[in-house]
Amino acid sequence: LGRKAAQLEMRLRGLLEEMGSRSEESATLLVDLLNEVGALRQVAGVVSSRFHPTIEERGLAKSIRALAAEHRQHGGELAVVIKTVPADLSPDKATAIYRVAQEALRNIRRHAKNAPARLELIGRDGEVRLTVKDTGPGFELEAAHRSGGAGMRTMQDRAMVAGGSFLLTAKPGHGC
Repeated sequence: LGRKAAQLEMRLRGLLEEMGSRSEESATLLVDLLNEVGALRQVAGVVSSRFHPTIEERGLAKSIRALAAEHRQHGGELAVVIKTVPADLSPDKATAIYRVAQEALRNIRRHAKNAPARLELIGRDGEVRLTVKDTGPGFELEAAHRSGGAGMRTMQDRAMVAGGSFLLTAKPGHGC
């Protein structure tokens, strides 16, 4: 619900910018709609936080296990290995790692037709490494970059903001 409200808000903002000042009445209506969508997003966030423990409350390892269970409920085959995740990992870093894992699994469902996959979350020497591999059809990286999809860019941005790095390898016929 929150994601749909955010998408609707972005579309309304785009429409408002496109309209310019052509019709003051229509612009006022759009601003009112934007305010209502913003309120809806806030309510969705409150409801979500009451029913879904946060990563900070649950911890990264348990959150990743819950994410894996959700992936399996969607028909995905997923092996999970979690070792030595530091308990003192900052909430921002834990959230970034979780969101990258979430997007990677979402991409497996969408683009790799739920191919068998493996997720590893390994802590070592004060660092945490997330590795997600699938046995799907693979793809050409350059073609994917040109297609303008936001998923890979978002994962890279999240990793970098958290002080990490992001590496994606893919090849047609060899999964990702």
